[in-house]
Amino acid sequence: MPKNNDIIKENLLQTMSYFHSFCTTYNLEYSLIGGSLLGAVRHQGFIPWDDDIDIVMPRSDYDRLKQLQSQISAPYELLDSSKDPNYIYPFIKMTNSKLIVQESFYKPFTSGVWIDIFPLDYTFSNKSLQRKHFFVVDIFRKALILKHGAFKLSKRSNLMTNFLKKTYPIAALIPSSFFSFAFYQLESIPYKYLGQKQNLANLYGTWKELEVAPKSLFNERKLYKFENHHFWGIKNADFWLSKVYGNYMELPPEHKRTTHIGHIVSNK
Repeated sequence: MPKNNDIIKENLLQTMSYFHSFCTTYNLEYSLIGGSLLGAVRHQGFIPWDDDIDIVMPRSDYDRLKQLQSQISAPYELLDSSKDPNYIYPFIKMTNSKLIVQESFYKPFTSGVWIDIFPLDYTFSNKSLQRKHFFVVDIFRKALILKHGAFKLSKRSNLMTNFLKKTYPIAALIPSSFFSFAFYQLESIPYKYLGQKQNLANLYGTWKELEVAPKSLFNERKLYKFENHHFWGIKNADFWLSKVYGNYMELPPEHKRTTHIGHIVSNK
């Protein structure tokens, strides 16, 4: 019997293959990013212990994908906070309802297995302003997580556990429209109000300021072998991967080899 990790990867590949075909049909650009780009370069597929796929898209393509979501065929769909006020993330996911998984948060999050799709937005050229930009984004992102109970209780700190339990009901009262407005402003301020057009960033990425790069980096892509498929990625992957991971061809110690997607609830 296949292990859970193998079942998740199989369904992720189906979802990613559909996403790739959809983008080809509608002329949308995307690139593998993060551990998915690292997996494509180092393993020609998934990192062996990993179980997720991360994508970035230019903001114009990202917004157009959201506009085209009615064209997406079952069992695939987009999760989008502008359509669903109960959705817990400030970026979209494409899900596959053939495999239902659950993240074990204080208030569990259940959906079809997913790929994460992040927009590329402008950020500041000044390093100090970059840090402040990411800091404010992170505050609002954590507040959104708190609103939906999408946090895990600390096993080490009773103080943190009590704080989260007490503030969750208060945060839950904040309207979703407030977060939509806040994230829109944070995504657009550098370009819309200050004319900053040199650097693009994945504002919602794990690595924060490390996920800032010159706009030109995303202009050139190439197809990378990924398991038995080929998906688009940044052509100069070495620039991005070295910036984020350092010596990215070296395997990390075993205690840092973690999975991301939760446990399987049902498999249709």
